[in-house]
Amino acid sequence: MSKTKDARLEARLTREQDALLRWAASSRGVPVSAFVLDAALERAEQIRALDQVTVLPQDKFEEVTAWLDAPPAQVPEMTRLAEAEAFDNR
Repeated sequence: MSKTKDARLEARLTREQDALLRWAASSRGVPVSAFVLDAALERAEQIRALDQVTVLPQDKFEEVTAWLDAPPAQVPEMTRLAEAEAFDNR
């Protein structure tokens, strides 16, 4: 089943930009709209992938991993609640 393409996107270009895009699309044997759409979607996917990654300096990375590897802190109130009998409100 094909998806209906009902959205439009327009762009204003300089003559030089238009010429470059037309040349590139022609060199690949595809329509300009397909060339521009493919390039824009590829870049959008790259940006989305980059936004899903967190980069830390080495010292901060080591600090975070040490924190994650440390044993959990004991919170007496939480222990008491976890051991308490369940409250039945029926």
